[in-house]
Amino acid sequence: MLADFANMNKNTTRQEFTEAWSAWLSHETIKNLLYSERIRMESEGFEGDVLDKMFKSARYYHKKRDTNINPQERSNPGIKCKNRFSRGFLSEMDEYIQMQLMDINNVVKNNGKIMNTLSQAEAYNIYCNGNRDQILSEFMLIKNQRGELTMDMVEKLKKTYKNRFYSARKV
Repeated sequence: MLADFANMNKNTTRQEFTEAWSAWLSHETIKNLLYSERIRMESEGFEGDVLDKMFKSARYYHKKRDTNINPQERSNPGIKCKNRFSRGFLSEMDEYIQMQLMDINNVVKNNGKIMNTLSQAEAYNIYCNGNRDQILSEFMLIKNQRGELTMDMVEKLKKTYKNRFYSARKV
């Protein structure tokens, strides 16, 4: 229903979208469905304003999504990504991240909680400086296996590292 609403209001201004949202919420059937959805989400542990989350989802995700394209047409399963890092490289990266997170120099106590003060950007720079040989050999491996390196490989490395760092820190 959110996707349908967003698709109907795809080409509206921000103000028109907000007004249409308010009008849409006032319909009795919509109101009942959203109430039951809110109860379900809260029972599953969601904290926060459910309607605000739905509004943002409709406004920023569903509105920009092209719903006329068949999911099979969006991505061709026969084409594989050429910019994948090897499992060995990723596991070494994860081990390095765990070492960084366990390093006593980066840990402080905050109201009884132990927190790591190292930021993702700092950790990434330290990782790159300490593991240049592994990174270069991984890039060479990708080039040898797939025939080319794309220009965004450094950005892909950075994003991969920061995502893995965030996930490891969150646990």
